[in-house]
Order: sequence, then C-alpha cells, then structure tokens
Amino acid sequence: MIKFIELTGEYKFKWEFSGVETERYGYYGNQTYENKYTRYYVVKLNGTELIEWLQTYGLTPDEMFKGQDTFNRWFKDNDTCMINNYDLKQKAEEWAESHQDIIAKNPWTVVGMNGGYVLLSDGSKENTVELGSASAPANVNINNSNTVRNVNKNDTNVAIVKHSFI
Repeated sequence: MIKFIELTGEYKFKWEFSGVETERYGYYGNQTYENKYTRYYVVKLNGTELIEWLQTYGLTPDEMFKGQDTFNRWFKDNDTCMINNYDLKQKAEEWAESHQDIIAKNPWTVVGMNGGYVLLSDGSKENTVELGSASAPANVNINNSNTVRNVNKNDTNVAIVKHSFI
C-alpha cells in the first residue's frame, strides 16, 4: 500500500468499541439492568507524527486499537472521547511490547518526498506504484467563422508522452 502524507496536514483517526454496563436497582439492589453501548475514541496526528507513527508501529491508531477500550475513559453525554498524544503514545508502547510480530509484518518506509508531501510504502507487492511522470500537451486550433467564404478549419494535434524512471 502507498500513502501520500502532507507534512503540515492533520489526520484524524476514529475507532469504536462496544460493551455492556450493568446497573443495579431495586430496594436492596438485587435487580440488574444491562445497557449495551457503542463508543468512539478519536485522536489527531499531524503529518510528521503520522509518518513517525507508521514507521514505529506499522499500523494507524484506529487499526491498532480497533474494538478495544484501551483508555478506560469516562464518557459524559456524548459517545466520543478525544485522546491526547501523550496518552496515545503510552498505550502504543504497551501495545508494541506484545505485538512485535505485527510490527515486523508492516514495515513502512519513506520512498520519496516532494515539497510538503511524503510518499510512504509498506513494501507489499500487490499494490505497487511506479514512480514517473506523464504529460499530455494538446494544441487545438479552431477557427469557427460565421462567414460563408471561410470554411471551418479545425486542426487538432494531441500528443501523449510518458516518462518513467526507476
């Protein structure tokens, strides 16, 4: 897979997890009620943080923590909680200790840079992209005159050139 990442861009990752809360009620608390819920964690990384993240862990935060309540946060009225980068980094380090095999299977490397953009590749063979450039200049001369003596002269010249380098 190939990823184009803007260095100054902001990237938002969101993942969900589900669970069941059990509440007790009644005179002696002997009655229970189960409340099923789905909640979301959201984290924002800028471009340079995302590049470092992919090279270190191999997965984006939403892929890494998918379906898990790893932060044990209290959710107020809404079902979404923002996670700061410090807490995210701590949980990612804990995750990385027990998932070295996943990190080894997903190596991301910088393939190229241009201006404020970086091209990252995970090295998979099924999604390769050939780096190169293509140009399609078109010279179209159209003379549409309304006079009877001039005939429409349409001269269309289109040339497509492909330049590739490896």
